[in-house]
Amino acid sequence: ALDVLRKSLALGTNSSCIYLFTFELIEVGTSVEFSIGPVQQKSLGLKKPIVQLEICDNKKLVVLCDNLLQVLSIPSLEVSYNATKLKNVTSFQVHNALYEKSLELYIGTKKKTIVLLQLGDSKPQLIREISLPEVPLSFRVDGDALCVGLWSRYLLVNCAPDGTQQQQELFSLDDGQRVTPLVELVEKGEFLVTGMNNLGIFVSAKDGSSRRPPLQLDSNTLALACASPYVLSLNDEFLTVHSGLHYERQQVQTHSVNGGLSLALAREFARCGSLSHIVLIACQSGDLQAALPLPWYSQVEQMLREGQVDEAMRVAEHARQSASDAGQSSPELLAKFRRIQQAAGLACLRRATSAAAKSAGQSVAEDAQKATQYLVEGRIDLRHLLGLCPGLLPPSGSVELPAPPDGLSQLAELCRAEPDRMNLLKAFLLELLFKYRVSRFTGDLRREADTALLKLCSELRPGQTETLIYSELDCDSADCLAFLASSGRHHARALLLRSLGRSAEACQVWRQLLDDSEAGDPQFPGVDYFAEYVTTLAAADADGLFWPHAEYLLAKEPERHLRVLTGCGLPPSDIVTRLESRAPKALLLYLEQHLLLLLDETDREEDRKLDGGDERLHTRLGALYLDAIEEAGVDSDSDAAASLRARLLTFLRRSKVYRAQFLLGRLQTLQSRSGDSGASLLLPHLAELRARCGDIDGALRVLLLDLGDCDAAAELCSAQSNPGPYWSALLAICLSGEHRDRLLGSAVRLLNRPDVPADGARVLPLLPANYPVGPLRPFLCSALRRALHRRRSACLAKGLAVAAQLTLSHQLASLPNCRSSISLTETTRCAVCNRRFDESSPSPSVPSTSAGAAPAALAFVLTSTGQPAHFRCCPWLHEATAANSNSTSSSAVSAAGSPTEAAKTSA
Repeated sequence: ALDVLRKSLALGTNSSCIYLFTFELIEVGTSVEFSIGPVQQKSLGLKKPIVQLEICDNKKLVVLCDNLLQVLSIPSLEVSYNATKLKNVTSFQVHNALYEKSLELYIGTKKKTIVLLQLGDSKPQLIREISLPEVPLSFRVDGDALCVGLWSRYLLVNCAPDGTQQQQELFSLDDGQRVTPLVELVEKGEFLVTGMNNLGIFVSAKDGSSRRPPLQLDSNTLALACASPYVLSLNDEFLTVHSGLHYERQQVQTHSVNGGLSLALAREFARCGSLSHIVLIACQSGDLQAALPLPWYSQVEQMLREGQVDEAMRVAEHARQSASDAGQSSPELLAKFRRIQQAAGLACLRRATSAAAKSAGQSVAEDAQKATQYLVEGRIDLRHLLGLCPGLLPPSGSVELPAPPDGLSQLAELCRAEPDRMNLLKAFLLELLFKYRVSRFTGDLRREADTALLKLCSELRPGQTETLIYSELDCDSADCLAFLASSGRHHARALLLRSLGRSAEACQVWRQLLDDSEAGDPQFPGVDYFAEYVTTLAAADADGLFWPHAEYLLAKEPERHLRVLTGCGLPPSDIVTRLESRAPKALLLYLEQHLLLLLDETDREEDRKLDGGDERLHTRLGALYLDAIEEAGVDSDSDAAASLRARLLTFLRRSKVYRAQFLLGRLQTLQSRSGDSGASLLLPHLAELRARCGDIDGALRVLLLDLGDCDAAAELCSAQSNPGPYWSALLAICLSGEHRDRLLGSAVRLLNRPDVPADGARVLPLLPANYPVGPLRPFLCSALRRALHRRRSACLAKGLAVAAQLTLSHQLASLPNCRSSISLTETTRCAVCNRRFDESSPSPSVPSTSAGAAPAALAFVLTSTGQPAHFRCCPWLHEATAANSNSTSSSAVSAAGSPTEAAKTSA
């Protein structure tokens, strides 16, 4: 048996002898030597092998030999606690050894029990007793949980504070394969037991479940030890190191041992600034072998060199967490851990950029994700990564570059030798910079990061360059502009110039792309993009950039780029003045679109008032139409000439504010200079302008006699505010003169329209005497209906007038002081103005009388005294009389001005 505690080593032999050593670790260069101190020796006299011994913290040594348990003092090795000896003991575990005069032990006995005893100077005291179905061969305790190994099974026993116990069978052992049950505490809350087929099974102390895959142990395992995160197993040939972190590669290391017997772990040795474990092995030859683990940092470095990145990071994370839990974390440890993360990230990056791995179909996304995680968490200096790709870093750096991490030079050499790897590295850097562009990862290197990001984005993702440039980019502008120019990314260069406020240079770059098709950029959207940008320049054209570039676009394609003028927001008068002499064709298109838009708004808002400037613009547009028609050829049958004539006619019909007399003169001059065919094509325009000038008869004659368009003439008449006289003139032209025979059918068709307000009594004499009545049936029915309506309306008006006269007479008779008769003579004078009633003295305040009323000089009122007065001399009565023209009662005043009732009548 073998046990180690700090610098004390206890060794029990097969002849019941005990040896007690003290030793020291001495490091000589890269090797370690042991220095053995004084040796204490004692024989128990039992001639049996010592099965188990354990050194306690209270300087006691517990020994089990021949089922007899004894407690010895250190260093004298004398029997302690009144020479206490316990019999029939199969195994034990020290539970509490904090006090020198007492000791608590869990003891397994042949009586199929495990008891918790407190040993001291007095008689042993029983604290707890656990009954089992079989004799316990080995067990370990973790708090109130015990994992017990019996001959045929394993049990998990949980002891509650109230004294109750719960036993759970974990699994049974096959009698055919005799297995020596071994139990070891891996960490708090978890045990490791040996099972069938040489498996080491992890058992949870809480519920007996296994949360980790089992370990494959060697055959005939004699002892187990746990040095987190490793598990050590010993048989008579090998010492095997298993990893509890690397599930895919559990067996980490194997050492040959000559006749191994027992295994012990010496903890809490300070080595290389960290805690270390010493493995001691007792051999049959009497040798005592020791093994020292490499420092975790050296292990991690070796794993990284071998490409075992995941295993290395698990070991490093476990070491960092263990140091943190033990309160031994330090800035040096954190810096070392970050260096490991950087090296791991570069190792993953080498795998992710491997062309061989990609061609073999292996997924590199996981390696790239891990590389990003390790490099960012390790806070690698971004310039180390950007320096792998030539040209990404700006010419001058802002901060001194630290020492490069391990593996950086190797990756740089690989990228220089393999172009495909370089492309994959650029793609990785682009994703990294997009994700961590503004974060603690970039820190003070924002300018370097944005410079490299713009270069990579223009090369690998040119479609996202515009979004990047307008996202608060902080780059080295001179370096980026030179790079974009040399790489042919001219559109991105113009965008960067625009974002820097250098709009004139940006416009020149775009114009070069438009003029030089060979030096084009596939990312340039085209002339429409440039036109849209030129439109925005008009808002604040401090540098005078709008008009030169607008005229450049209008000279190329005026119809396509007219929106540069319509959307710029400048006053129309300024645009007209600018284009008057420079681009008359563009001026025509601009006025056409601008004024038609106003006409559309006028149609939606009937009360819209147009100022004098609109009249000038409308007239100018009409003149431009005529000039364009003359230039294209008045009698030309081309599509362009026909389109101009149609657009002019539409404009003349829709607009209401142009100078019709001026355009009529221009049109007639144009007709006179053109031939008969050209003049005939402008007849609809001539008719429209004559109608607008008030010459309706002339317009109708052009439409009817020259064009023969009866429907157009009818529409012209219907469009007038008082269409009656115009319809009569239209019918007179059709039914009289030398053209009656030719236009008779059109006239009849017009008469039969339901909206023609023609008088049948005047129209019928114009028709031929022998014309049949059948074609005129709709007109005659309508005329008779209108005549009957007029007659009935007249009768109704007459009846209403008679009723009004009777009402007036009744009201006059009912007035107080009213005489039965009123007499007006030549000498009767007005009570207000003292004039005779037959004198004609019009008053400007008296309103005009309606049709059929008496003259204003004969209208009078009677005062309350019965004296007559002129109605015009009482202006305060006019408003009331106009409001109620059908009523004959009103208010009047006497000559003295007092109110009185009066009646208005006429003589």
